Amino acid sequence: MIASPSDVSAEREVLRAAMRDWNDLHTSRTGIVALPLSWESHSVPQMGSRAQAILNKQITDCADVLVAVFWTRLGSPTGDFPSGTVEEIRRHVRAERPAFLYFSQAPVRLDSVDDEQYQALKVFRKECEAQGLIDTFDSLTELREKFSRHLTRLLPEKFAPDLPAIPSVASIVPTPKISREAEAMLKAASKDPQGCILVLRVIGGPRIQVAGRAFNEQGNPRSQAAWESALDELEGLGLVKDVAFKREMFRLTKEGYALADRLPDGGS
Repeated sequence: MIASPSDVSAEREVLRAAMRDWNDLHTSRTGIVALPLSWESHSVPQMGSRAQAILNKQITDCADVLVAVFWTRLGSPTGDFPSGTVEEIRRHVRAERPAFLYFSQAPVRLDSVDDEQYQALKVFRKECEAQGLIDTFDSLTELREKFSRHLTRLLPEKFAPDLPAIPSVASIVPTPKISREAEAMLKAASKDPQGCILVLRVIGGPRIQVAGRAFNEQGNPRSQAAWESALDELEGLGLVKDVAFKREMFRLTKEGYALADRLPDGGS
């Protein structure tokens, strides 16, 4: 089960992608399938009880493993618990089923943070640290890599204990597949001394450039859409980060440089 407040939608997609990767690598050998359960895909309308109680019956109680991810919010109270995510975690742990908890350390604009939510999250995190082992991540790529490794440690041990251990080489996370535009932009930025991608606000629409080289064609909506999508793709994979917090300057992350070094020079 994927559990989280509303501010980590990208992280939820990363967890789903990591499960698909894990299945591709290990299902044929182990007979185990990691199926992501979430309220978006597995809940149905129902009356007669608290909304969270219904979700617990439909989803939480059916899950073998729970993975929860947090950033700046704890979530909305359910009446019995500080948030639906907290209720799901505590219910799952009480049933003695595995629970992975990850806390994002990615930067955030202070004016976008709900202070009451953030303070509640800090309190909950301290409680979790006193009761077990949590993990943190700085980027979507790091979350994907850590979760993949953790799945590889847990699932065969718990659900196929008689199988030989999975060789370490099989747990390597596949290189992310990115579009041709994203590949070209990433490669160019890796050669820039500052590792930066600039988005200049000019008449005719944003101009996306690296070291003075413009990628999108001004006045061409198709080109504009393609290159803006490529930049969103790089950010979503944690390969670049918004360092100005105004989406005007992006800088390559460690993961971005690592992938750029593996790309053929023809990608630029």
